[in-house]
Amino acid sequence: MANKKAVMPIEVLVIVAVAVILLAVLIPWLTHTRVRSRHNYCGTNLKGLGTAMFVYANDYDDKYPQLPGQGPWAKKLGFDYNLARPQFERG
Repeated sequence: MANKKAVMPIEVLVIVAVAVILLAVLIPWLTHTRVRSRHNYCGTNLKGLGTAMFVYANDYDDKYPQLPGQGPWAKKLGFDYNLARPQFERG
């Protein structure tokens, strides 16, 4: 019997099937990783804002940065510059 050096069609089908299965597993994992990295980026930014607010409060006698008492945000949140701490409660 002579040595076969050609690739059989069944071998090609097996290789293609394995590649498709690997892609089917890897694509959702890569998408999840991308979304998770966005969450980490936003979380880091929020932590930096919180730290900046606490540093500001430490420098200005425990008064946090607040919005002025006029404008669209003040009507919704009720902030005032004279408050020692922001009032987030509704009512």
